[in-house]
Amino acid sequence: NPATDNDPITLDNTTPTINITTPIEDDDVVNAAEDGDVTISGTTTDVEDGQTVTITFDDGVNPVVTTTAIVSANAWIAIDADISGLNNGTITVTADVTDVALNPATDNDPITLDNTLPAIDITTPIEGDNVVNASEDNDVTISGTTTDVEDGQTVTVTFDDGTNTVTTTATVSGNNWTATDADISGLTNGTITVTADVTDVALNPATDNDPITLDNTLPAIDITTPIEGDNVVNASEDNDVTISGTTTDVEDGQTVTVTFDDGVNPVVTTTATVTGSTWTAADADISGLNNGTITVTADVTDVALNPATDNDPITLDNTTPTIDITTPIEGDDVVNAAEDNDVTISGTTTDVEDGQ
Repeated sequence: NPATDNDPITLDNTTPTINITTPIEDDDVVNAAEDGDVTISGTTTDVEDGQTVTITFDDGVNPVVTTTAIVSANAWIAIDADISGLNNGTITVTADVTDVALNPATDNDPITLDNTLPAIDITTPIEGDNVVNASEDNDVTISGTTTDVEDGQTVTVTFDDGTNTVTTTATVSGNNWTATDADISGLTNGTITVTADVTDVALNPATDNDPITLDNTLPAIDITTPIEGDNVVNASEDNDVTISGTTTDVEDGQTVTVTFDDGVNPVVTTTATVTGSTWTAADADISGLNNGTITVTADVTDVALNPATDNDPITLDNTTPTIDITTPIEGDDVVNAAEDNDVTISGTTTDVEDGQ
């Protein structure tokens, strides 16, 4: 006596495929700004809608990080994977899926995790004193150091007065960098913010900034003339000559250096202190200089070391003249009644100019 039964089955032995879209995070590198929300996407073939894709991130040491996505029209996307706790270096990304018949598909791609934040430091003081004067303002040099920044990365240096900016660049080499010849002469005097920015290869950023002062306004100094009333120094004046004058754009307390130079002997130097844009140097002893023209020079700098100078000539004449009365007067040093209304006196001089 026969008996029979039958049932349908489905044969599905077509192997599906899955593919991870690369580069992951645009460059296959995950930096500190990306490591908390990595996005992985891709495609499938022969995988039904609704199937789950399992994505793992494996550094070979720590527990793998796992996230999932759902297939829809042969595409899938997994977002917000936090791999910040994995070790820096190569991370193997694996995507696994099965079709409804449980035929498996897998794909894997390596990425690099670099979430170590680099650092950059500007070496100070800039230009020796954090002040840029008129002689320095067209070729300012900024240098510094980095950590965890690869050779060849570009450092961007900006100078900002709050309105205008000047930009220059440098290249990292051995964790050092130097940017030269920055022309900031067109910026406004006062505080300038200097900022140095760099990224490592993974685009992790680093920044540092320091203030400097731009002072490129040239000061002025003026010697008040005539010196000693007539620009001539005589024997009674030659050991205590007084020089005074005025300044503009020179701070109180700056030192004025005054020199007296006859072109032969060592110069005589004295000093004065600026107060309220005026100065006076007293008691300069120039008695040891040669008679004739003496060049008087006054030099000063402002706090930013911008220099100012003025010079004026004076005449030193400290040779004592002589005069001699020719005797006997009236022939016998006696004036009688016949001579008393027209006595004649004569004599000679030395070192007395005609017309005196």
